[in-house]
Amino acid sequence: MQMCTSDAIRVVSECFPGRQVIFFGEGVDASHYPWIEPAPLFASQGMQGVKQIMDVLAHGGVFCTYPDFVYRGRGALPYAMFGRPRSMASAMLSIAMKTRAVLLPAQCRLTVDQISIEVDEPLAIDAGVKGAEGLRFLTDAVGGILEQQISANPSAWLLLNSLVAASPQMAQSK
Repeated sequence: MQMCTSDAIRVVSECFPGRQVIFFGEGVDASHYPWIEPAPLFASQGMQGVKQIMDVLAHGGVFCTYPDFVYRGRGALPYAMFGRPRSMASAMLSIAMKTRAVLLPAQCRLTVDQISIEVDEPLAIDAGVKGAEGLRFLTDAVGGILEQQISANPSAWLLLNSLVAASPQMAQSK
């Protein structure tokens, strides 16, 4: 995502009219965006947040988060991004696997006069994707999608500090 969160909230919400959208970002909630009407729904931290996300998905809603950064103390799965070790959120992938979600990789872009969203090929998760092997498959698949997005538009990612610098807040998967 190469835009501020409030613009991304608007874009994602407008892409799914009539469907509830729930967002997750570490330490972020609707109080950070008092000017957005209606107020966006953010999942709480911890298991309460997982329950909120599962409820939204069970009712045909949409869950929106970022796969490319996991904070220390959160469940993390290892993968390689461009040959370097990275971590991906295990909760996000576990939720996707459990609900057999369709992952919709997208990139939002903001220019002076417009916001655009580019949607890549969806990744459907079938019943055969389960357990530790399923998580490994999803980690590699989502990591591969992220690498493709970065490769297709590398200049848009240059300022993303977590890709190019050491980040002491990032979880280290084992």
